[in-house]
Amino acid sequence: MTATTVSTEAAARAPSAPAPAATVAEALAQFRVFRSRPLANGFAALPWAMLGIAAALEIALALSGQPFDLMFAIGVLAAALSIGLMGTLFAQFPRALIDLRHRNLLRARETEGDAAAETRLVTFLAESEALLNHSLGLLFGLAGTIVVVAVFWPFGVGAPSEWAEALARYPSAWLGVLFYLVVYSLGFGAGYLIWRPVALAIRLAKSGEAFEFDLSLENPDGCGGLKPLGDLGLGIALILAGPAIFLGGWAFALSAHFVQPRGLDGGRLPFAGLAALCAALALAGFFWPLWGVSRAMRRRRAQVRNQLDSLGRQIDQLAKSLLDNAERLDPAEGRAQEEKLEFLRRVYARNRRVPVWPFNAVTLLELLALQLVPLAGIIAVLILP
Repeated sequence: MTATTVSTEAAARAPSAPAPAATVAEALAQFRVFRSRPLANGFAALPWAMLGIAAALEIALALSGQPFDLMFAIGVLAAALSIGLMGTLFAQFPRALIDLRHRNLLRARETEGDAAAETRLVTFLAESEALLNHSLGLLFGLAGTIVVVAVFWPFGVGAPSEWAEALARYPSAWLGVLFYLVVYSLGFGAGYLIWRPVALAIRLAKSGEAFEFDLSLENPDGCGGLKPLGDLGLGIALILAGPAIFLGGWAFALSAHFVQPRGLDGGRLPFAGLAALCAALALAGFFWPLWGVSRAMRRRRAQVRNQLDSLGRQIDQLAKSLLDNAERLDPAEGRAQEEKLEFLRRVYARNRRVPVWPFNAVTLLELLALQLVPLAGIIAVLILP
């Protein structure tokens, strides 16, 4: 048996990678937020698993006579909702771009010709899928673990030698070890998941460099038909605002003495500070990726303004011609030129406003509404005793 035969048989036995997508439909079918099927299934089931485990723990506390842990319950609910929003965001990202292409609002750069738009979109989606599954997600997971270890490090258990003695003397101490291992694992999982919205924000910002946007100036959404991209930015902001709302809400509740959970007497200021940080991240998560889209919209506005300048010169010339020749013009010819002048003025007025952001006032109000709870918590900490 020759070496060529052996290599051919080995290649035949090896699992074949999916062929690169040739069409937008194939790119959408191959778009995977998690290339591993177990990870994808686990992500889909994670919110329900979290809610089920939290409910079981709260029931166990109630049966043992312990008080209901309101902070834990709200925290788990907020985390489950954030993960559910992530799933919605991941599904919207490729479909929003494809929808814009189908409506001829997304085009290739002028130097490439519009025929290249399909190929560029396929490549863009493939690059986005690769970034979502980049190994940087593992680094984000490690960073999440470090943050959680720093917050939940068991300071009061003594030196490592004392840990071993305590574990040997008190078997129940193993439950504490298990608790910290679970918490640290959750920190890794949180960091690993957070990488995905960050990657989508990076790719959304890059879309303004990869494509040109042929704005629909008459579109009722008020942003040239690009509102789906603004909605993606709002989705990223909503996910990042989840911790800010949770922390700001508790800062307000503690400051107003609505609740006083045990062990959180001095938690108002840290909660308010972290809420402010998370709220700032949410605003950055909205405006930064959309700034890349805005730059492409500004390029289109410059083109429209050039057309309007030419139209303005025609209006000026026609108006001067009517003034100079008013005494010599036939009334019918004069009325025809007046109608043309009014028509040109209407076209000019209708196209004067060219949007430069892919969101409207309603989207902006929704973004600001996300900041109300963190802002209330910060103000309460500053003014209430």
